[in-house]
Amino acid sequence: MGLDYVRDEVFRAFPNRADVVGASNGVELVVRGGLKASELVFVESIFGAEGFRLERIYFHRNRDALVLRFKPLEVKADV
Repeated sequence: MGLDYVRDEVFRAFPNRADVVGASNGVELVVRGGLKASELVFVESIFGAEGFRLERIYFHRNRDALVLRFKPLEVKADV
């Protein structure tokens, strides 16, 4: 599944309103028009199920959109 699954679910939930783009060391969800609290919970659960954690939320003025940055979970190896 992975990132393709996340993209499909996001595009299904927010048609013509959201993009999933690559970012340094992770991915960003760019949403035009903002998010409701229930939509934020949905997005966090979809990304979390695929191994990403929410790192940062900010408003990008040039894109005129809300941006959520997700980083991959770090896997700790047993030493």
